[in-house]
Amino acid sequence: MKIEGIDVEKSLYDFIQEQSDALQNNISEQAISHQLATKLTPYFPGWTIDCKYDREGNDIKKLMYAISPKGHIFQREVVPDVIIHRRITTENLLAIEVKNPPIEKQASKIIQN
Repeated sequence: MKIEGIDVEKSLYDFIQEQSDALQNNISEQAISHQLATKLTPYFPGWTIDCKYDREGNDIKKLMYAISPKGHIFQREVVPDVIIHRRITTENLLAIEVKNPPIEKQASKIIQN
């Protein structure tokens, strides 16, 4: 997937290779998010990359996630682990949710491969 000419998949693959020791040691999602934001920053000049940023303009960022049969819209607050955006605007380029599976799941995948 390319965004603004950047091969995001390759960048993520490179990140996983570079951080494999940390990822295999089950470090926190916050630590992974920080390292990922640091990795992506040079690729997106003119954009801000933040971790756990919860604002859209001056308001709390919300996501519409359901509409009831009667037409009611439900929203919830959203705090992406990493977001590429322009602060104090509604311009969002990419939001990333980081998940670090427990060691048991990682070991299971390794054994199966």
